[in-house]
Amino acid sequence: MSLGSGSGNGWSYELSKQVFDYYFAPNLKIIKTFDKENRFEVCNPSFQGCYRNPSYRCVILANDTGLCFAIREPDGYMSFQIITNPGREKLISGKDVFGFGVYRDVTKHDYNMNLVGIGSVSKFYSESNRSLFLNNCISKNPYPTLADGVTVSTSDREWWCTFLIIDNGWKIPKDYPIKF
Repeated sequence: MSLGSGSGNGWSYELSKQVFDYYFAPNLKIIKTFDKENRFEVCNPSFQGCYRNPSYRCVILANDTGLCFAIREPDGYMSFQIITNPGREKLISGKDVFGFGVYRDVTKHDYNMNLVGIGSVSKFYSESNRSLFLNNCISKNPYPTLADGVTVSTSDREWWCTFLIIDNGWKIPKDYPIKF
């Protein structure tokens, strides 16, 4: 199985399904699989800006954890969503859904499998712009932008939330914008 030439923004449900089902599914205890039209709805804490990411392959595991996977062409970058409450009708980014990625570029013979958090936007983080990260975690926009208007298309809202937790030593920070 190899990656193709990519199309559009490089994300494809069909490729994500093919890769997930071939490489990951045989090693997981899956109790439910979602098709392309039926998957988790992810919202901000006010249940605004809800979306169903069209490129993710989503399942529920035997331990009642949800897992969604997408892969981008042509570089092979992989994105994962971990869902802690998959039985809820609508999920909240940063409370029920957290994002992680595996950055790699197979077009440059980079086959690493290092799990990272928010990755592409973490390089923009500083204490002076922390409020941006806090606000993007609860944004109405499912794909928030940086303060300077540069879109970070690879970062769904829950990735901003995940970064805040990772940056705080994998603990919920005191100023975390979502209450549990």
